[in-house]
Amino acid sequence: MSRASSSAPQTALEFTLARERYALAIDAVQEVAEVSAVLRVPKAPPVIAGLVDVRGRVVTLVDLLKVFGSARPAEGAPVALILASPDGHIGLLVRGQPQVTRLDLAAAEPADGLIDGVLSAEERVYNIVNPRRILAYCEQQVLDAFKLSGAEIRLASSGRQA
Repeated sequence: MSRASSSAPQTALEFTLARERYALAIDAVQEVAEVSAVLRVPKAPPVIAGLVDVRGRVVTLVDLLKVFGSARPAEGAPVALILASPDGHIGLLVRGQPQVTRLDLAAAEPADGLIDGVLSAEERVYNIVNPRRILAYCEQQVLDAFKLSGAEIRLASSGRQA
């Protein structure tokens, strides 16, 4: 059963990852930018694709294929969905050109995990992306990776082996 919705459809960005359709509210995105050279961050977890230069600004890219645990290879040219302020230094890496669409995101069925909900509309099923959930998950992944790195450094400096 869908959530009761008194809201009108809103503008959203629609994109595909591993043959699944995703959408997020367009007001969560500042801009869509093509991605060229990605600089990997040493010891960063796989969810962090790396750093890119977007018109002189350093942006950290979160690889949504890795976030959602897809084993399928990426298809299409890499594109960054640069998040709106205050997260404008973070981009969500997708493949292929996202499309602008109108969806009643409030009508999505609630979901657990990293998506806000699932919406059936126009004979399609959309996973509704919640950037806040994704960023919290990625932050924990980064903290865990650097805790492990810190433990390795402490062991190495003390002369002990792990």
